[in-house]
Parts: sequence; structure tokens; C-alpha cells
Amino acid sequence: TSHGTKTDLLLRLARKGPVRARDLDQAGIPHVAIGGVNDMNIAKLLEIGIKTVAVSATVCEAKSPLQSCKTLKKRLLK
Repeated sequence: TSHGTKTDLLLRLARKGPVRARDLDQAGIPHVAIGGVNDMNIAKLLEIGIKTVAVSATVCEAKSPLQSCKTLKKRLLK
């Protein structure tokens, strides 16, 4: 069986994420959202309690990697 794409998994975790992300925080366990993170879903990750993200494809595949980084940083620092 297929588990779907990284984005599918990200959205499934987002539905269950607030408790899990906060549980990880309360336990003092560092956590990072990796895979499928982009400027369209980063706000949802922050909303559910994720504080750190790793990005690669969204920057490397952008027409302007510098602008992509600036946009992501702006959304992270909101």
C-alpha cells in the first residue's frame, strides 16, 4: 500500500499535529518538519506547534532561490 506523498503525510500529521508537537515540546524533544515544506504550508506547520523546518526542494527548484528564502523567512518570523 502507498503512504502517499510527503505533502499528504504532512497534511495528515497536521490534523493530528497540535497534540503531538506540543507533547514533544513539553517533553523537551527537539523536532523538525522535513519534506514537502513550502511557502504555502509553512503557516499551518507553525499553527500546529512546529517551530523548526528544513527546506530544500522549495528553494533549490525556485526561479529565485534568494526570493524563496526571503519569503520562507518572512513567514517563519510572523
